[in-house]
Amino acid sequence: MCMSANGRRVVHLGIFSRQRMRRLSSYRAVVSRCTRAFSNASTPPTCGQPLPHTHPHLFPIDFRRGTDASKGGGVAMDHLTPGIPASEYEDRRRRLMERLPPKSVVVLMGGRIKYMSRNIFYKFRQESNFWYLTGMQEPDAALVLEKTGHGPRGYKMTMFVEPRQLHKEVWDGPSCGMEGATRIFGADEALPNDPSVMLQFFKTAAAHAEQLYVDLPAQVSTPRQSLRSPRFSIHEFLAPSSPSGYDMFVRKTDFDNVVKLLSDRRNTHSLEREMDVLRSCKSENEIKVMRQAGAISGKAMSQVMRAVQPGMEEASSTSPFRV
Repeated sequence: MCMSANGRRVVHLGIFSRQRMRRLSSYRAVVSRCTRAFSNASTPPTCGQPLPHTHPHLFPIDFRRGTDASKGGGVAMDHLTPGIPASEYEDRRRRLMERLPPKSVVVLMGGRIKYMSRNIFYKFRQESNFWYLTGMQEPDAALVLEKTGHGPRGYKMTMFVEPRQLHKEVWDGPSCGMEGATRIFGADEALPNDPSVMLQFFKTAAAHAEQLYVDLPAQVSTPRQSLRSPRFSIHEFLAPSSPSGYDMFVRKTDFDNVVKLLSDRRNTHSLEREMDVLRSCKSENEIKVMRQAGAISGKAMSQVMRAVQPGMEEASSTSPFRV
């Protein structure tokens, strides 16, 4: 920077260029470190949801004491979701498969992102039964359980997940990818949620299945066409993103094949009926989580009642509850 004849400060272009180059070099160094960390298998896999090693404050051993060690609290490093250890999700899958006859196959689709418009989406909510069996809170995933009778489990667990894409995670946040599906969620095999891969896998699994447990959409009539998904997608059939015209099928032949594969079978049964039996009995951990959720909701409702004034609109009265 230098002074002109009239006393005004002028930025020297050479200095400005050097400063810009230093910032650019620093940015490239950060990107390089992030890329190396992204590809380093020795580091804990990233995930699209909180975990004890990323958000320890959300995983107390005891909800009443929190995670502050000075107050007798601690972090539950074995928990997959707050209050629920990974071993309990494994136990849920085991109890489900023990209820089913030999050579049974379970097909369960995860939740989809619901869009208000083309690029504006609602807050994501996982499909309840999928979350109950896996603990995964990422969208566009699928679970297949095959009761093979082999291995320590007696069944094979396969998950279909979105492959990790570094450029996409810049905008959408991290995802577990196929490595996270096996290391975090305990899948025996993880495959990309590509429509062609999923369809071929379902065909092979259904061909060897004596009993098939799956929940189909309430109404299956005609294929639909999607502006967001130009290819045929099994997700769009079993768990459509929304009832709008954006979530559709393109290839009618593929649509007819998957409908026939999963619904035109005498040995196809309702998975939801089996899941209702499992979920009707709550574990000690589930009861603790429910009590904690009730306590938080109760405090929020108390704050709302204290804040409400005569003539206040509903939108204003709900703001204390959301905070």
